[in-house]
Amino acid sequence: MNSPYGCPVYGMPPLWNWVDSNVYVVAAALILFGLTLLQFGGKYYLMSMALISTFAMGCILMTLLYGFIMPSSTPGWLIWVSLGLCFGAGAGLGYGAYNWPKIGVFSIGSTVGGAIGTIIYIMFFADIVSPGTMKTLKESSAPIDTQAEEL
Repeated sequence: MNSPYGCPVYGMPPLWNWVDSNVYVVAAALILFGLTLLQFGGKYYLMSMALISTFAMGCILMTLLYGFIMPSSTPGWLIWVSLGLCFGAGAGLGYGAYNWPKIGVFSIGSTVGGAIGTIIYIMFFADIVSPGTMKTLKESSAPIDTQAEEL
């Protein structure tokens, strides 16, 4: 997809529309995932690494699939299929993380490192590479009421 200005435009409308129409399913899955890690995370650390690796790889694959490959006209039923396939592929990494803990530590470390690297890039280097990025982010965010009264 290209914009009339010659810049590539990336978007994931089918995936976001699916998330909007299945808000309660996504919320229930994330709450169940969080509660499982909260309850059993320290005691069963191998299973925790497997769950985190599976979830991270499934999310990364879904983002790559709908960000770069799938068209905007993707039907809703195909999102369910791709969700199963991406998290199934993520389960392969989770299986590796459970059986070989070094793979689990590496996958979790690379996911967290990538997220921290992205945050640092946006905070410090995004304005250097493309001037105006931070100004655009500030303008598009919700205004903060700095004149609020204290109770």
